[in-house]
Amino acid sequence: MDRLRAALQHHLDTHATETMRSLSLRAGLNANFVQHVMNKRVENPRIDSIRALARVMRVRPGKLIDD
Repeated sequence: MDRLRAALQHHLDTHATETMRSLSLRAGLNANFVQHVMNKRVENPRIDSIRALARVMRVRPGKLIDD
């Protein structure tokens, strides 16, 4: 989860107009999903959620998963 949190934070830092909510919604997830991941309320997201985030962040899903 550390890799996912780091990638989400990097994405938010480098896309000034993107919010946690907008990223969640663009990925087709619950509006609070990214916030819950960042606040450690979601510890083991489903692979389809990771794929959805990877798609909108334009990275490979493997970049979001800890080794």
